[in-house]
Amino acid sequence: MNNVDTPQELTVAPGCLLTFTDDTGHEQFAGDQPYYGLGSCAVPLEYYDELKFHWKRVRAIVTGNPNKPLHASDLPRTDKAVAAVAEFFRLPRFFRLGAVATRNMTLPVSLHTAKPVIEILKKNVAAAVSRSSCSSVTLVFEQSQRGDPLLYEQFGTLDLELDGKPFPVEHCIMPKSANEIGLEVADFVANACGSQARRKLRKQKGFALDYQAVFQSVPRALVHFMLIDSATGDEPNEMAAGRELR
Repeated sequence: MNNVDTPQELTVAPGCLLTFTDDTGHEQFAGDQPYYGLGSCAVPLEYYDELKFHWKRVRAIVTGNPNKPLHASDLPRTDKAVAAVAEFFRLPRFFRLGAVATRNMTLPVSLHTAKPVIEILKKNVAAAVSRSSCSSVTLVFEQSQRGDPLLYEQFGTLDLELDGKPFPVEHCIMPKSANEIGLEVADFVANACGSQARRKLRKQKGFALDYQAVFQSVPRALVHFMLIDSATGDEPNEMAAGRELR
């Protein structure tokens, strides 16, 4: 993976599917976070400026400043703020991808608990590619002291083919200080994954409110999300099994 130091360095070729990913919970189900998930915002490059425009409107409504970063954990629970975020996620210009596992997942002791989540995310990215007209993918992860070694060790590479030919994929890590809007959106996607995981652990039916806003406000073709119940550890995709939610 490559390090990207500033948003200005995130330069990609036309036809790229920009895929921003953030995590939620703890990869070892530690403490009060008995779940681990990844959430992604995958947007074709030609729509990224539009996405940024609409997200800056959300920032302005919530924080009073279109250039002030906004994170899911800091969102005020006011009707105005919640409505602004919900309105943004009705924008049908990007894919919402998610995979989450809980401490109840069954898997071999030799398999890292994060591996099935990572492999399902890879499959979700491939599905998004198949539903777009993009000619390359750039995977952008937020820099994390704890998470970076995990990504290097467990993610490996995403190898895709289109019509039997290799599909160009670039991997990179971007610091939080870059304030990249795609990563902010991914933070909200990942947070919704965590909300649904907590709901599952409490054995509640239905969907969390933020999950509804993020994943259920657009056509099904733009959504890929799995709650993982088990994994066998068999290559190439760890044979993860679970429930595809909509």
